[in-house]
Amino acid sequence: MTEQNIFKGKITLNRSKGPKKSINFKFDTPSIPLDQVVMHGFKDFNFQENEKRELSSNHRKIIRQFQHLCPLEITRYSNELVNIINSTNAEHGPIEIEASDAGTFICLTAIYSGRINNDHEVIFKLSSSPLRLFPKNLAKNHKNFKNIQIKLDGNCDCWFSKLESISKQPVYLKIKMYSESEDYKLAG
Repeated sequence: MTEQNIFKGKITLNRSKGPKKSINFKFDTPSIPLDQVVMHGFKDFNFQENEKRELSSNHRKIIRQFQHLCPLEITRYSNELVNIINSTNAEHGPIEIEASDAGTFICLTAIYSGRINNDHEVIFKLSSSPLRLFPKNLAKNHKNFKNIQIKLDGNCDCWFSKLESISKQPVYLKIKMYSESEDYKLAG
C-alpha cells in the first residue's frame, strides 16, 4: 500500500436495510526530517530483533507520520462518523463499519468518545490498524460500550505486517477478546 493511501481513504457504513453510507477522509501528513527516522529514535518501541531487520526507513517515516496526525482532524472525522451512526434508525439492525489504516483511528476515536447511542448495535471491522500508534489522549471515555464490537483483521497484508509490535494494542484501549473467532469487545 502506498503511503498516500494509508492516510487517505473511505470508511463505509453498511446496514441490512437502507443505503450504504461512507465518509471520505484525507489527513495532511508532515514531511518528516531525517533525524526523526534514524533507528536510534525507535528504542522506546522495544522491537524484537526480527522486527528491527524488517524496519526500513520508509516504515519509520510512516510511524512518525501516524504519531504526528492532528488530533483535531481525527476528532472532526470521528464526530462526523458518530453523527451518521446516531442519525440512523436503530431498528434497521446492526451497523457494520469498515475501515483500514488511518481510518481505524477515526473509528477508535468515535468509539472512545462515548457519544455513540446505546440503542445502536455497531460492529467495527478494522484492518491494517496500527493500534500501538493510537494516541492515548483520544481514548477519552471507557463507558458506553454495551452494543459495540470490534473485529480486528490480524492477517492483513499491510505496511507493518512484519512488525507485530505495531499491531499490539496499548493497555489504555481496553479491547479484550471474547470469542474464538478473533472478534473483540470493549472492556467496560
